[in-house]
Amino acid sequence: MIFFDLETTGVDVKNDRIVQICIKDGEKIITRELNPCMPIPKEASDIHGITDEMVQDKPTFKQVSKSLYDILKGRDLATFNGNRFDVPLFINEFARCGIDFDVSSVKLVDVSNIYRRLNPRDLSSAYKQYTGLELDGAHNAESDVLATEILLKLMQERHEEIKEVDLDLYSNYDNERLDLSGFFLRNSNGNVIFALGKHRGKEAISEPSYLRWMIEKGDFQKDTKEVANRILNNKLI
Repeated sequence: MIFFDLETTGVDVKNDRIVQICIKDGEKIITRELNPCMPIPKEASDIHGITDEMVQDKPTFKQVSKSLYDILKGRDLATFNGNRFDVPLFINEFARCGIDFDVSSVKLVDVSNIYRRLNPRDLSSAYKQYTGLELDGAHNAESDVLATEILLKLMQERHEEIKEVDLDLYSNYDNERLDLSGFFLRNSNGNVIFALGKHRGKEAISEPSYLRWMIEKGDFQKDTKEVANRILNNKLI
């Protein structure tokens, strides 16, 4: 079994690119930085620490694709959250090089899924973790409401870091909540940008025609359209 992990330009498995790969094959560890042939957004660099300057002279994925394929083909793969992200992104990177990275006959062991199964995070499990009691009537609306209130109180009592914080912000991983689907977010300069779609990474106000299309014809949630309308009318700075 080969263990591997990718650092990338973003979280779009179709369009983002690999900037670093690490493969562990037995006792052998291979780590390579790659030139993604596209700008690395600051938001991504802030996470993995890899900048455009660091990879500008590195090989591209295409240049190393054959050697990587020779290592990985037919091998079982182990990742953390890789079945949702790393593996499909890998498949797309290989496809752009004309290589069919077929994983249909190998085992894909996702350690994050194993962790979630061993450590359930549903309401009943969380309630038992914090109270030591079984939740009677789980999935009954009234029972769930009461359990949720108890959980929040116990979390605030036991965890100093959430006693005096904005719980709305904390529960959204410290990102300002613009729309629930996460189509918009603020960049490091505080400007609202597209987080998804063909204009991902661009300041939203720079694409007024696209904002109008989103509002008038796009298949988006109501609150996402409302945010688009506020941006278009300069009501969201």
